[in-house]
This record gives sequence, structure tokens and C-alpha cells, in this order.
Amino acid sequence: MRQPRLLHSSLVALAVSSALLTAPAQATPGPATPDRATPAARATLPSVAIGDAAVAEGSSGVRTARFTLTLSTTSASEVTVKVATADSTATVGSDYNALSTTVRFPAGTQTAVANVGVRGDTIDEATETFRVRLSAPTGASLGRSAGVGKVVDDDPPLTGLRVAAGDGSIAEGRTGARNVVVPVTLSGPAPTALTVDWTTIPGTATDGVDYSSRSGRLSFASGATTAYALVPILGDTQHEPNETLTVRIATPTGGAKVGRPNGTITITNDDPVPPVSPVGRLSAGVLHTCAVVAGGAVKCWGFNDDGQLGNGTYGTAFAPTTVTGLTSAVKVAAGHGHTCALLADTTVKCWGLNTDLQLGLGVDTQLDRNQDRLTPVTVPGLTGVIAIEAGSHHTCAILTGGTVKCWGEGFGGRQGNGGDSDVASPTTVAGWAGAVQMSAGLHHTCGRWADGTVKCSGSNFNGELGDGTQVNRTTPVAASGISGATALGTGQYHTCVVVAAVPRCWGYNFEGALGDGTQQTRYSSVPMTGVTTASAVSLGQDHTCVVLTSGSARCVGFNGSDARLGDGTTNDSFTSVPVSNLSGASVIESGVFHTCAVVTGGAVRCWGSNAAGQLGNGTGAGTLTPVTVTGVTVG
Repeated sequence: MRQPRLLHSSLVALAVSSALLTAPAQATPGPATPDRATPAARATLPSVAIGDAAVAEGSSGVRTARFTLTLSTTSASEVTVKVATADSTATVGSDYNALSTTVRFPAGTQTAVANVGVRGDTIDEATETFRVRLSAPTGASLGRSAGVGKVVDDDPPLTGLRVAAGDGSIAEGRTGARNVVVPVTLSGPAPTALTVDWTTIPGTATDGVDYSSRSGRLSFASGATTAYALVPILGDTQHEPNETLTVRIATPTGGAKVGRPNGTITITNDDPVPPVSPVGRLSAGVLHTCAVVAGGAVKCWGFNDDGQLGNGTYGTAFAPTTVTGLTSAVKVAAGHGHTCALLADTTVKCWGLNTDLQLGLGVDTQLDRNQDRLTPVTVPGLTGVIAIEAGSHHTCAILTGGTVKCWGEGFGGRQGNGGDSDVASPTTVAGWAGAVQMSAGLHHTCGRWADGTVKCSGSNFNGELGDGTQVNRTTPVAASGISGATALGTGQYHTCVVVAAVPRCWGYNFEGALGDGTQQTRYSSVPMTGVTTASAVSLGQDHTCVVLTSGSARCVGFNGSDARLGDGTTNDSFTSVPVSNLSGASVIESGVFHTCAVVTGGAVRCWGSNAAGQLGNGTGAGTLTPVTVTGVTVG
């Protein structure tokens, strides 16, 4: 019974299969296939293709590689396609410029162009390639979608030559300009014409002041080995160190390479050494005197109970003694029991008494205050100094740019910092900013500005601040009516300036030190009677001395048995008297009881009290007229 059923099933399946094979095809609703499209629908879009381009790179600048884009047929509407470059063996930015843009085919056109900038160089290298790719067409399909750009090297093969910048040297001269010649050489004869670029680079020499900058391109003819760069050097009359600048070469052509890229031009100074100004190189303290001598050494003489002579002892010296270890001093400042020197490197060293922190060492302990320094010690953290001034127990320094720093005793507000406390380290005092000269007395300090105005701070009991009052000031106040001052000096209790060659003074006058012919204390300035050609002024305790433009000197005030006026007598004078046997003076410095002057040739002559050896003539004997200090030439 089972077999007939199987046979029946097979027959049924066969019949169904046969029916499927012979049934007529039925149409299926939906979009027509391409084979069934209308003629308009069968129209195909044009294809867009890009060709290749090649260009010789050149030695400099930019050349254009032109890539042609082509449509397989024209189009009735606009066709666009995006174009972008890509690196192959060439590098964007070095060998060619990047391009990313859209190229348009107006309706009816069949070609367009994409331009790529190719960069020139002088490097001998293989031909390099980059690609320009098409993407995202509209109104067309993509055909050839990438073009190859060839950067064809046209540099000559490397010659193996090296080009080197030489050196040059020239004396600057005193006026005008003169050319220095700098050779640039090849390591062998040039096989063809070659070039190399060059330019000047400043060193210690300044463009526009010491030389005129130049740049250019030097050419080597075939067979040549040397070319020359010319640089104008500007003459002047300033004595200065030799200065240098650099000539730098680059980008040689013809396959040469740079060997020595930098040459040095040396501008040699041919101006004479100017005479050393003695200003600031002689200083009289209370009972001692110091001077900077040739070679930067410092010599001091006089009282030494506090180590203010800096020679490692406490012994008074009646003749000059050398300060230990100083070889580069340029200025010196003597106070009561301390002395400071400004060095050529713009730092400061001080020695002697430190009871009021006048050495500026930055430490404030009783032990440190009690410890004298018998030889110079560096003032920590102080650089850029251009002038130094020592008061009785405090010190001030002017720095490059006009900053003023003070330290030491602050009693009475003498530092001008708004207080009256002692200061252990050099501290900027805003009220002195811009001062070009500082002068420090016993309990007061004054500054002079470039416009000739003067300000003072500190004790004012005797009117020494010159502001018309007796009020002490802890910050600088202007001296009344003073402008155009060209020199400034402070004493124990009085102050003087020089205005239009006339000394003007104020303060204590019981001994006639103001020189106005009276003994009346003045709270603002009065002119010194009979002096009209003053160039410098210096003040002691009760006397005042001035240097005249003629090189002579005059003094006024208390004379006494010390003969502080140096006029050959012991008579006091309320008007100035000439100093005897003195000529050629340029700088004058007064201690409490003595005065010294630098004269022609750098010799130092002193007069007044000599009880502590402050005249430096090898004795302790006083003198009525100036004597020459033994063995000292200010230099």
C-alpha cells in the first residue's frame, strides 16, 4: 500500500514542475529595468578624467604644473568636480603647493585646467611626483580620477665644491664710511657660473651706528674660486672695545654646498683713550681720604679706628695705603667710619664700620653690627651701579636707568624711604628715581635731577633741606627755587648747589659757611657773594669750598687753627677767599675739617686739619696751604 502513494506523489510533483515551465510569463508592476528604459532615460552622463603634468622645478620661485581635465562628451548643464593634491615622493610645502578646489565645466565645454605651484630649489635630487585626485562630481561620473604630477629636477649634479665665508677686519676711522672686504671662497674652481646669497648679522657692533647692514647675491664666474662681499663701516670718535658682526652665506647654486656659513668682521677701534675723569675718584670722609689710582686700585689715608682704610688693620696712616684686593675700582665714597668702592663690573664693595648697617650686607644682628670689616666685602645683590655716595652712616647708589638704592642708618628720614629705621640691604627709594647725582651729609641726603632741580630728605633743624621750613622729612622734598643746578654738595648741617656758575647755599651759617657775608641760618637758598664762575662745590662741617672754571679754588667759613680755608691764614671768613698755591683743580672734596682737590695730571693736594693724617703727606702736622699727597695719582 505504501509504494503506490509514493508514485502518486512523484507524479504530482512532476506535473507541477511541468506546469511552471510551460505557463506564460506575467508582467510585474513597477519601474522599468534599463533594458526596458525609454530613449531619454537611456542617455548616459559624461565621464570626467584628469591627465598628468610635468614641470622642471627651477632654482627658485614657483612654476606652474597644468593638469587638463576632460569630459567624455559635452554637457548641456554645468559640470563640477573637486580637485585635491596628495603627496607621493614629493612633499607638499617643500616641493609643491597644496591645492584643494572645485573645477567647473560651463555647459557646452569639454576641458578645464587645475594649476599646481611647483617650488624651485638648488638641490640635486631625483624627479619627484605628487597626485591630483578628483572626487564628488556633479553632472558627470568619474573616469580617470588621479593625475600624476612630476617635479623634474633641473639642478646640475653635485660638484662636491664647498663655499666658505671668510673674515674681514678694518679700522673704523673717525668720520664717514669705509668698506670692509669679506672674501667668500670655493674649495675649487667653479665648473659653471655659481651664486651664493649673503647677509650681515649684528654682533657687538650695532647696525646704523657701527656699520650699515647689507645683503645680496655673489656670483662666481666659471673657473673662479673667490667672490667678495663689501660692508660699509661707520667711523666715530668714541674710544670703545673692538666690535664684531657676522657675514652669513646660504643657498649656493650649481650643486655646491655651504662649508663655513659664517664669517666675522672685526671693527678695530682707532680712537685714542680719553683722559679718565676724576669725578667720583676722590672722596673725603670725616677724618680719612681715599682715591682711585691707575689700574683700578684704591689708596686711603688718615684715621682708621674702624677699618675704614681697608688695609686689614686698625692703624692710622699718615701716608696713602693700598686697600686690600681692589683692582678694578672706578669710583670711591668715604663716610664717617666706612668706605665703599664701585667696581668696573658695576658691583660695589664696602669696608669699615657697620654699626648702622652702612655696609649693606643684608644681615641685621647685634653681632654683625659690632663686626668691622677691615677689608672690602661685596654688597650682596647690588649690580648695575653707576654712582656711589657715602653719608656719615648711610650709603646710596644710582643704578642704570635712574633707580636709586640706599641702606644703613635711617635716623631722621635721611634715606628718603618714608621711615627712619636702619636698612640692612640696598633698597629702592622711589622718591630718588631719576636722580643723576646724590650727596649725603650727616643726617640728610639730597639728589639732583637732569633738569637741575634738587630734592632733600632727613633732618631739617638747621634748614639743610632748603624747603623754607625746619620740618624733618622722611621723603624727598624740593629745595625751594632751585632749577638748573649743575653741581650739588652736602655738609654736616648745610647744602649748596651751583646754578649758572653761582653757588647757592642754605642751612646752618653761624660760622659763615654759606658765603653770603652773614651768620644767619637760611631755610632756602642764598647766593654766595662774589663767586660767578664756579664749576664744583664741596662742604665740610663749617666750611665750604668751590672750584672755579679757571682751575683755582675758593673757600669760606670757619678756618681756625686747622686752616680749613687753605688761604695761608687761620682767620675765619664770611665771604670766600682764594686757596693759596692751587691751580688746575677739577674736583674738590671736603671732609669735616679738611679739603682735597685733584689737579692737572691727577695729583691730589690737600689742606686743613692733619691730626689723623687725612692730608696724606706723611706727617701729622697741619699746614696753612695745600700740600701734595704722597705717591697718589688719580687715574
